Amino acid sequence: MPTLTRLHRILSALPLALAASSTLAQSYTFVDLGNQPGWTWSYAQDINESGQVVGYAYNSQFKHKAVLWSGGSITALTPLSPAPQYSAAYGLNDTGTIVGTLNDSPYRAVKWTDGTPSNIGFLAGASDSAPADVNNAGQVVGSSTLSGTGYSRATLWQGGQVTSLGTLGGTESWASGINQAGHVAGAATRANSSTTHATVWRDGQTFALTAPSTQGSWANDINDQGQVVGWGIWAAGADRHAALWRDGQVIDLGTLGGRSSTAVDINNRGEAVGYSLISGNTAAHATLWRQGQVIDLNTALAPDVASTWELFEAVGINDQGWIAANARHRVTNVRHAVLLQGVGLPQDPVTTAVPEPSTVGLFAAGVGLAWGAGRRRRQAAQTRIKG
Repeated sequence: MPTLTRLHRILSALPLALAASSTLAQSYTFVDLGNQPGWTWSYAQDINESGQVVGYAYNSQFKHKAVLWSGGSITALTPLSPAPQYSAAYGLNDTGTIVGTLNDSPYRAVKWTDGTPSNIGFLAGASDSAPADVNNAGQVVGSSTLSGTGYSRATLWQGGQVTSLGTLGGTESWASGINQAGHVAGAATRANSSTTHATVWRDGQTFALTAPSTQGSWANDINDQGQVVGWGIWAAGADRHAALWRDGQVIDLGTLGGRSSTAVDINNRGEAVGYSLISGNTAAHATLWRQGQVIDLNTALAPDVASTWELFEAVGINDQGWIAANARHRVTNVRHAVLLQGVGLPQDPVTTAVPEPSTVGLFAAGVGLAWGAGRRRRQAAQTRIKG
């Protein structure tokens, strides 16, 4: 989210021992965002403070196009000419600016402003690029693929310039989210290693966040308080768990009883959303981490809705607590983007100040290009949809 509604802040205030899988009394209105005539599946990717949602839709030939859901209607975003067969929208800000890709060859980074698309360019030496997030200042972050090597490089688009954010001394990096101050969350590798480490770029410097172990981690989003969410591995042979970085510490946010989980987004109230395997590891369910609780969002649905739809991932949360998610129809198996509108949810302000790099931090790598100050999913943009 542009205001970086990728939640996990409040959970960070409580020790893991207090976190428990919980249910939530029907606190959401379920809105099936649907699809356009002739199109079958749809997936949400981000939500802004107005409740607008972006993502992509599939037709019966599995071609997909970038779409915007706004005010009860769905709009296919106009592609650049020549029109590609595939496109996807991954992020939008509070002014309605949308970023995504035209998935032809090569992948092209595109920005829609007032519905008009523009090519925002390639990183020098890159063969393709994929934006993941945009803030209210219009700064765009994502990743580029370097020609020849195929390595990924975290990328900033700002003021007509395309800049590499650098790595932690290794060969690769990825940018997933950006907050309103221009601080970027993602992942990078160190020298002579392919293991990814959750990373923050701020004020022209690169910082490796506290590592849960040597097994790897990834940052998906950063809010305006500087709280970061993603995933980490706490022991050799263990699975990924949703992680929150706050005040120089990394916190295991837990699961819904299954072996793994991932936090995708965090808002400015410290609430995080993502997905977790349930007990028995039989399915992934959309998950909310809030006030020390790990909540299966399916438990917040009215019985008639829950018997029809299964929420398998939550991808964005705004400061009102509205959640963009994706659901599977239990009979037809069709996937649809959905919106969960919070009803009567407590408002919990965040009081934690933004940590300075010395406290966020951990290892300040002397790499990373100075990219200028300025200002939300995702790893999803890194695992781009193929046509």
